[in-house]
Amino acid sequence: MSILQRLAAIALAFVLTMGSASAAFAQDDATPDAGSSSGTPAAGGNAPVIGDEVTIYDEETLEEIATITVESVTDPFEEYSEFSAPESGTRFIAVEYTITNLIENDSLDSPAYNLALGTDQGLLVSQAFLSLADDSDVEELTTDEILGGESVTGTVFYQLPEGVEIGGLYYTAYSYYTLLADVSGTASPAVGDEVTAYTAEGDEYAAVSIADYVDPFEDYGEYSAPSAGERVIAVTVSAENLITNDGIDFGPGEFSILTGEGLIFGSAYGVEPAEDSDLEVLEDGRLAGGESAEGTVFFVLPEESVVEGIIFQPDTGIVVNLGNPEE
Repeated sequence: MSILQRLAAIALAFVLTMGSASAAFAQDDATPDAGSSSGTPAAGGNAPVIGDEVTIYDEETLEEIATITVESVTDPFEEYSEFSAPESGTRFIAVEYTITNLIENDSLDSPAYNLALGTDQGLLVSQAFLSLADDSDVEELTTDEILGGESVTGTVFYQLPEGVEIGGLYYTAYSYYTLLADVSGTASPAVGDEVTAYTAEGDEYAAVSIADYVDPFEDYGEYSAPSAGERVIAVTVSAENLITNDGIDFGPGEFSILTGEGLIFGSAYGVEPAEDSDLEVLEDGRLAGGESAEGTVFFVLPEESVVEGIIFQPDTGIVVNLGNPEE
């Protein structure tokens, strides 16, 4: 099995919405055009970078439970033993993290297994295991519990093919998708920017953009009012199928919103605009090869949640950031 096949096999499958939808990240070795926007979810001008402390929240209470800092990235990492050399055409990457338990009176399960590396087009790669050279002074990140108020610093290793670039480092767990550091060096897409989604084989899949964004959206029908403490967001999206000989899914289920807490909310079915609204609501459907369409997708979020990105995930292996409309 090649490294590309293994990367696809170990891509992390985890719940990306507060409902039942899930997605997996698979290999995508196409490279964006120079100067293009990053496909890495949550990348952009407000994204954390190496050295920034990022807060992790409890998925149920949203209380602060930990901070994680990406201290350094070594690419390529070459302090491995003679028995751990990467296979031809690949390299190791070493990422040093510091994790602090903010729960004073309780221990924290080590997030070591939930630290992932993302490529610049959406592949999420779990850690690689290797043996270090005898003269290496690198400290690997422990998987032991972290006691209340304590910090640990250690290194996690990843393996990527040559030519596949790092997009960012992430903390991932059920209902979480938290960017710890953006290392892509590219700008986040803006409203109106066209973003290309690629297949797992590196072929162009669709050109997608945010055509309009309203937060809060208040022109809803009388039976679509949000519950107390919540708000409706309306996102108008546009897409063109770039696969000439096949159809693609294009509907509300292919879109989600990433919040500042790292949570991802799926689209809200049942929200309808007022009778006098001129919005064209996006319905579930498919686009034929070369066909384009546009429509509005609704989301219901807590009033205090800050939007960090709009995610397009139409198929296994395709996860694209369409931009942070709040920037």
